[in-house]
Amino acid sequence: MSIGHRPSQEFKAGRRVTDPDGSRAVCRNSETADARVLLERWWDSRRTEADWTLDATAHAEVGGR
Repeated sequence: MSIGHRPSQEFKAGRRVTDPDGSRAVCRNSETADARVLLERWWDSRRTEADWTLDATAHAEVGGR
């Protein structure tokens, strides 16, 4: 399975948050990301079983410290 996404402009800004343990973190999210999900299986070679594309309807979220 492979997943690719392209977040909207709002994703790049990020927001500082405080975790329950008191440490600082950055949270970036977008309600309007593009995404492609590709599900492949191996039957003597790699073959696509399903393929979904979401244009501006996916949710993307990444957190970091």
